[in-house]
Amino acid sequence: RGLWGDFGGWLFPSIFVFLTWAALYHGVKYHQLLQREQQNLLLLESRQRHEAFKRAQAESEARDAQLQLLRYQLNPHFLFNTLNAVTALINVSRSAEAQKMLLRLSDFLRYSLQSHEKMTVTLKEEIDAATLYLDIERARFSDRLKVGIEVDADMMDVMVPSLLLQPLLENSIKYAIAQAEDAGSIRIVVHGEANTVQITVEDSGAGVQSADGAASPQRTGIGLKNTHARLHNLYNGNYALEFDDSPLGGVRITVTLPISRGDSDES
Repeated sequence: RGLWGDFGGWLFPSIFVFLTWAALYHGVKYHQLLQREQQNLLLLESRQRHEAFKRAQAESEARDAQLQLLRYQLNPHFLFNTLNAVTALINVSRSAEAQKMLLRLSDFLRYSLQSHEKMTVTLKEEIDAATLYLDIERARFSDRLKVGIEVDADMMDVMVPSLLLQPLLENSIKYAIAQAEDAGSIRIVVHGEANTVQITVEDSGAGVQSADGAASPQRTGIGLKNTHARLHNLYNGNYALEFDDSPLGGVRITVTLPISRGDSDES
């Protein structure tokens, strides 16, 4: 009885101590394993976030580069037309008008360079640029070009894409003024409606449909195609670019954009 008492006296406490130590050892190891797994998960999540950020940054840079490219494709076409007009004025000994035209062209190009880094400008800036462009075309077409501009005063600080109006006006010049035997008209109308701003350029040229009812060309030259692409990239589909017949007799192009006010976007 004394032997078994001695045996039981040290064996069971020893087993208890061993099991406690083993449980503690494996508990510590399991805790360390969980910490390592958590660290690995955090590291993986951090890498995924970093890769996502790099992809977003690359997509943003590509988008900005595309917008800049589309924007600069507008200017050379207009520039070539203007220089050809200046050459024509010089050839018919209208050097004073050619000089005025070159001065206005200089002002317009200066505006274009000053807005080099801006994707959007205030409507006032855009109207001023459009006025410069129309002044150049007035020198080209003289009394054959009549222009009207109607803009709601409270829309002047709304942000719009820089050089948005120029390709729309160039389209009207090409189809309504250059092809007209008599004087032609172009009208710019801007007004706010709900949470949008509607910018309309209309002319007195041929309408959307021809006299026999057949659809006429939709005037989708490079300028309008680039405008459509720029609007799509800037507003991600949250815009409208529509063609219909104008009360002036020609085509009305309406651009509808969400109202945004503030500083020019230089990104």
